[in-house]
Order: sequence, then C-alpha cells, then structure tokens
Amino acid sequence: MTNNIKAILFDFDGTLADTMEDNFLAWKKAFQKYNLDITREDYFPLEGLLLSEIAKIISKRYNLVLDDFNEIVEIKNKFYLTDHIFRFYPGVEELITGLKEKYALALVSASPRHKLEKTTPSNFLKMFNVIISGDDVKIGKPNPEPYINAMKHLSLKPENC
Repeated sequence: MTNNIKAILFDFDGTLADTMEDNFLAWKKAFQKYNLDITREDYFPLEGLLLSEIAKIISKRYNLVLDDFNEIVEIKNKFYLTDHIFRFYPGVEELITGLKEKYALALVSASPRHKLEKTTPSNFLKMFNVIISGDDVKIGKPNPEPYINAMKHLSLKPENC
C-alpha cells in the first residue's frame, strides 16, 4: 500500500505550526470589539474551518447579528498579523525536508494566502509543491474540497496521497 503513496498533504495551523493560541487570542480581541468575551472552548473545536464560518458560528452562539462576517475576519487577521509568535512544532522542519526528498507535498490551510505568506518563513513554504489556502475553496474543512483541490493540482488520486 505505502509504495503507491506519491504525495503527503498536510494541514497547517495546529499541525505543523503552533498557532492555535495566537489565533484564539486574535479571535478573542476581534470579538471584544463587539463586546463579546469568547472562550477557548468556543474557538478550538472550530479550527480548520473557513474563517468566515468560524465567525458565523461564534456570532450565532452569542446572538451577535452581523451583516458581513468577513468584517470580523479582517479584524481578527489584523490582530493576528500584529501580535503573534510564529513557531513550528519540534521536528517539523526536519520532517518536511526529509519527506520532500521522496514525496510531493501539499499544504492545506483555512488561512488566507496573504496571512500564510506574511507569517510563515518563505523557505518553508517553498518546500511544498502545492499550497491550498482558504482563498482557494468555496467549502472548507471538514469538507474534503481543500484536499481534493490539492490532489487535482498534484494530478494524483486519493489512493496516492
């Protein structure tokens, strides 16, 4: 079975990069602009969804009516970009470097492409054959669309990934 594997597709936030806490704090600050005090329990189970979906779910939970959920997403992204500490989990860079020698690699993230490019070392991003961001899909995770999109860009079938 493993000899059919030609590519490995990775999630990013909370998988390769230790970004969960910084993302939570940015969401918390963004919702405070609307007088809401969200908790980790509000956010953590939603990580990986499209950012507009996260905004929509948390807003509904607190009965916050917004005309445009992208407005709070933009506020969140501004907070994240100005106040975060980027760090990989231990061993990630070595793992990706080693896998790159044998497999095609795809990075699949719900984050907007500009956020990934501004916050992630460019030499790390260059190790991936394909990067699918939240900007590249209509339906985010847990729907398989982002991963299917990555496989299409790699011209591979699921059994090869």
